[in-house]
Amino acid sequence: MISNAAKKVVVIMGAGPGTGFAIAKRFALAGHPVALLARQRSRLESLAEEINSLKAGPAHVFDADASKKQSVDAAFTEITRYYQGTSEKAKVWGAVYNPGGFLMSPLLEVTEEKLRQIVDVQFFGGFFFAQAYLNALTKGEEGSAASSDDNEARGFLAFTGASASLKGSAKFAAFSAAKGALRNLAQSTAREWQPQGVHVFHSIVDGFIDTEATRGMLGTDFKPHTRIDPADIAESYYRVAAQKRSAWTHEQDLRPFSETF
Repeated sequence: MISNAAKKVVVIMGAGPGTGFAIAKRFALAGHPVALLARQRSRLESLAEEINSLKAGPAHVFDADASKKQSVDAAFTEITRYYQGTSEKAKVWGAVYNPGGFLMSPLLEVTEEKLRQIVDVQFFGGFFFAQAYLNALTKGEEGSAASSDDNEARGFLAFTGASASLKGSAKFAAFSAAKGALRNLAQSTAREWQPQGVHVFHSIVDGFIDTEATRGMLGTDFKPHTRIDPADIAESYYRVAAQKRSAWTHEQDLRPFSETF
């Protein structure tokens, strides 16, 4: 368990139904206040209400467009102000960048507009998110949330990747370029900030995630455990966030037992 969870806010970009919501729910169940970010606040209100009905860490929704630096910065400013006004005076401690979006297209059919859209969300959004998070973390009192355990991370920053983070398969030129850039961002950020006590983590999610969207696209007739359960992804993120400083995971691969690699 992570100590003083009620004072440590976890911010999640890409907190919609599926993986992002599962991650938010897992940290909330551990007692963390969770800040859910979306371009349209109304899209996440019902998810926040579901978390709040659990009598766990409170959830609150904030507006943010990942592709726009000013929007991301403003969201973190609002988050900091909001939680400092609560009885716990909680501070930003953790952050998860879980971008949506996907593009599979022959190279010659990728338009400039499509390329910019996928790079804006997958890479630029991650860059802006990391900057805003680290600014929020370091501007707090002495740069860390209250903790009774100096072996815990000063903060936790996670990025969600994919198999495209590691290889550029045919028809994935744009998507793999963006995902590879996000992975390199995670590595560089880790090398700069881990010596300062901030745990930076990149997760390669390799396989279909069992969500309503996936079931709508691929159907519901599949063998048990051959699609990734979002709750299992969330559990892995929480366990990494709770790791002690002497043994930190920077990168993990998550895939169903049946997935070839």
